Amino acid sequence: MSLLITDPNEQLDQLLGTAIAEFDIPDDVYLRAVQRYEDVGAWFDHYWSASPTDGLVYPQGSIRLGTVVQPIDPKSQIDIDLVCRRDLLKELTTQAALKRDVGTGLRRYVATGPDGHPTCKEGSAAGRSSTAPSRSTWTSCPPSPTSTSTAMPSG
Repeated sequence: MSLLITDPNEQLDQLLGTAIAEFDIPDDVYLRAVQRYEDVGAWFDHYWSASPTDGLVYPQGSIRLGTVVQPIDPKSQIDIDLVCRRDLLKELTTQAALKRDVGTGLRRYVATGPDGHPTCKEGSAAGRSSTAPSRSTWTSCPPSPTSTSTAMPSG
């Protein structure tokens, strides 16, 4: 294979392929994100195990589609959206009660000290004004340089 590509279409393909690869999050970061949301999902599975209406936590958005991009600032966090689904009849609960239950579960999960040292906060999506109800978010912090944990910034 020649290092000098003379076909403009091949040059463009190679340039775009290289540039696009730089946008992707590294495989180890992706795998940590998957491990983290599977961990919180397993925790909620146990949390709701005594309930006749269990629940399910799964990813949505860019993580599910495989299109997560690296933040421009390496100190920034990667936003991972999760869905928390409960098998409840609408008539038997309210949005406020459901939100309170999930928020309580997230705070209890964070209190267990899981990998990544997550924190839990309440508020609108990323501090932006929104007509949507406020939501609970949790953030995992990166590991210290000497740590062997598999932490990943996420929000």
